[in-house]
Amino acid sequence: MKDKRTINFVTTIYGDIIMIGGKSPNIHIEPLGGGKLIVCDMDKSEVEKLGHMLYKRIGINGIATKEGGKIVRMKVQRILNYSQDSKIKFIDIDKANNLKKTIGDRTMAEYLKDIRGRR
Repeated sequence: MKDKRTINFVTTIYGDIIMIGGKSPNIHIEPLGGGKLIVCDMDKSEVEKLGHMLYKRIGINGIATKEGGKIVRMKVQRILNYSQDSKIKFIDIDKANNLKKTIGDRTMAEYLKDIRGRR
C-alpha cells in the first residue's frame, strides 16, 4: 500500500529552473541530484524577476508539500543565490563505513546508550 499522507514542512532546495510561469505564477525546479520536478508557487512579481534565470541554478526556501514520500510542491518564501559554498552535503561513504565498524551490529540508539552509560 502506498503512503498517501500529505506532510508540510519548511526546507531549502537547490536546483535548476526548468520552467517559468504559466497559468499560475510559479517556477518548476529540477532538484540537484535529479528527481521529479517540483512546482514552486510564488508571487507574480517574484516570478517576473526570475524570467532571465531559465536553466540557471538557484536555491529556494519555503514550505514544501510532501505526498507519498516525495516533495511535489513548494510555497516559496525566499530565493537564494547558488554558489559552490551552498552545495548540499551528501553522506561521506568512508565516514559511514567507519561508523559501521565502530557500532557493529548495534543500533545507533544502543551504541549511544553504551557510550553514555546505561541508565
